[in-house]
Amino acid sequence: EGTWTPEYEPDSGAFTSITYGFNSGKYIKVGNLVYVTWFMRTSSLVPGLASGNVYIKNLPFTVANASPNPYFSFGIGNDFGVNNARSGGCLSNTTRILLKQSFNNVSIIVTDLGLGGADNFTAGFVCYYVS
Repeated sequence: EGTWTPEYEPDSGAFTSITYGFNSGKYIKVGNLVYVTWFMRTSSLVPGLASGNVYIKNLPFTVANASPNPYFSFGIGNDFGVNNARSGGCLSNTTRILLKQSFNNVSIIVTDLGLGGADNFTAGFVCYYVS
């Protein structure tokens, strides 16, 4: 049982800057099963050279090589610039979650992110296996 620090990460490049109003998470690991929760919101974001899909990184343990990947629904995801993140999935052999829109299962991309204060809020949970 412990805590972890979720952060947004682009598919390629890097954000010039990103500041969080809050970002925290908790986990419980029982054997090779991990249950994580988190909530986070940005207070400012400058995309810079960031592009592609948006992920939440820093899961406390590496996701096992599983197919299909564990999918989940957010408790909430709002205040994005364009499309709100409402679902996602853990990626095998990584410590990342790919964010998706719930209504069409399309990935959230960097241009979907809000750039102002109090933007890009997500709160969610997922249960996944580790090797």
